[in-house]
Amino acid sequence: MVRQTNPIPVTYPTDAYIPTYLPGDRVSNLADLKKLIEMDSRLDLYLTRRRLDTSINLPTNTKPNDRAPNSGTLRIYVYNTTENHTRNDSDSLADPGKTTWTLRIEGKLLHESAEEKHPFSGFLEGIAIDFKKLKPLSRKRKHDSLLSLPLSLQQPDGNDADIAMGDEDTGENEEEDDDDESKKEIVDALEWNHDENNAVEFDGIDIKRQGKENLKSSITIQLKSVNSGKVQYSPNLARLIGMRTGSVKDAVYSIYKYILINNLFVTEQTKSQDNANDAENNNENNSNTSDADDDGDDDDEGGDASQDKAELGEVRLDSFLQKVLNTKATHVPLMNVVQSINTLVSPLPPIKLDYTIDVTKDTTYGATILDVDVSHILHQPQLQPQIPKDEQTDAEDAAKLREITKLALQLNSSAQKYQFLHELSLHPRETLTHYLWSSKQNELVLQGDQYFNEDAARTSDIYSNSNDDRALMDNISVLYSQGRL
Repeated sequence: MVRQTNPIPVTYPTDAYIPTYLPGDRVSNLADLKKLIEMDSRLDLYLTRRRLDTSINLPTNTKPNDRAPNSGTLRIYVYNTTENHTRNDSDSLADPGKTTWTLRIEGKLLHESAEEKHPFSGFLEGIAIDFKKLKPLSRKRKHDSLLSLPLSLQQPDGNDADIAMGDEDTGENEEEDDDDESKKEIVDALEWNHDENNAVEFDGIDIKRQGKENLKSSITIQLKSVNSGKVQYSPNLARLIGMRTGSVKDAVYSIYKYILINNLFVTEQTKSQDNANDAENNNENNSNTSDADDDGDDDDEGGDASQDKAELGEVRLDSFLQKVLNTKATHVPLMNVVQSINTLVSPLPPIKLDYTIDVTKDTTYGATILDVDVSHILHQPQLQPQIPKDEQTDAEDAAKLREITKLALQLNSSAQKYQFLHELSLHPRETLTHYLWSSKQNELVLQGDQYFNEDAARTSDIYSNSNDDRALMDNISVLYSQGRL
């Protein structure tokens, strides 16, 4: 007689397992439940296949017409404003010691709708600003550097005015002299990095300092990196694709299309053609001497043997593809081509620019403008926001799940009763005999602690008798079902 166990609680009703011994004609709606589970599995399989087909066939931009032109362009403004600066044309005298300037870096998304506004900080991973000042060399160091200049010992022809000791600057060496006599020194620095735990939103960064002289600065802007987003291609790979930046998927697809168009896959036809060309070339090159012919034939046989064992998905590399993949091999597996693409791409470099703070103007707004493509950040797949659940809805769901579990237990109990009565109606004598024997065995197992101690149970020969294995398993099952194991 088969023993039943309680059903395992499941998350969804369609995930339940229907025992085979349940009679379909006695349990109401059991056939409908089986059809529901079958249709649910078929629907899941169909949706999975359609989702894969859609992700492969559809382009990355599924709705190009719904967005405005240049909607993925971020315009960055870099300018400065000056306050209390002395000017020649001003009537009032300003205090030079109170001259201040403010450097501002702000960004705006072009063609942005009023409903969906994106702050400038949402596109940034970090910003670093270094303020540099030309620091002249000391007078003693300048004098020592002039004495170290090489002098000609020959008297030049003409007047003595041609002899220069380095005090006068010429037009050709003006930039070199400036580099030698002075150096750039970072006098101030500022850095901001995005923090996920303490996120802030802003449309611009203002740096206010005091000073009356022009100051050079170096600005580094690092955009956010997106998984499987934009990357920078190597020069040879960019020549093949026609773009300097893009995604890894685009690079794989472009190389695959190049292989298909140029018929670079190794097949039986291409192998036979290559073998014929190699044999013809060997015959032409080695037709002078018989020894050379023999060597050439041996080489051909070795080449044929190696080419007959061409790997499935093997690709024949032409000269251009060898340059792109940076390899000298002529035949490589297709998977090696795909794996080597990861070495041909690199993350997008940060935006670097040199800006000179001009304190002679009230504002330099509009003088330095950068347009950056941020479509890969805007259109990245975002996680669905978690909808806050209502406590009442959660309570109702929990009550329904408990009711379903209770009904499943009742169904299992009814199935056990039906199975016993069905067996009793077909074979009454055998069923009652087995029932009495099973009840007696269960009683002996439950009362086993009254007649045996632990040492007697360990030294018993019940474990050495192979005929009692089934009875032992039945006893263990009873103890397990009673919760005593």
